Amino acid sequence: GLFGYTSGATITNLGIENANISISSSTTAQKDVNVGVLVGYGGTSTNITNCYTTGNINSLNNVNNNVYGGGLAGQHLTGTVKNCYSTVNVNIFAGGLVGTKNDGTIDNCYAEGNVTATSTSVSAQAGGLAGYLLGTGGTITHSYTTGNVVANGETAYASGLLGRALDSRAYNIKYNYSTGYAIANGS
Repeated sequence: GLFGYTSGATITNLGIENANISISSSTTAQKDVNVGVLVGYGGTSTNITNCYTTGNINSLNNVNNNVYGGGLAGQHLTGTVKNCYSTVNVNIFAGGLVGTKNDGTIDNCYAEGNVTATSTSVSAQAGGLAGYLLGTGGTITHSYTTGNVVANGETAYASGLLGRALDSRAYNIKYNYSTGYAIANGS
């Protein structure tokens, strides 16, 4: 992404158009790689407001490590994502807006890109808004998705909003919707 790593950052009023990011297995020799058009890894207290992205994130070959991609951010820890959108098509373990979301807030955002996650060795997670939801608490409100979501793998998780949620009972998730289809193809 434009910013590989942020912590304590405030990013406002920024748009990236026609991005084209490709990931290969040589790029992902290590586990837990985070890829986003705007931010790869948004660390503690990263606030993103009034931003947008367009384009594509693709896997060039079968990437089997934990590569999390999001149209806006690959991973977003604490902080707020507000008044943002992404039309990026994402083709790795992914979310249309954020690949992995830990704690914090997503408010008044949308994602229109299609999301596809495929794996032969680890679970495939795909969500229209966020691919994987972690953490101890947060809020996701007033947001929507229109893209289609597909997860293919031995274990597959797919949803129009959130692909897989771990301990999501600590999240306040309300006033959101999705209009695209979601398909999980597990073995």
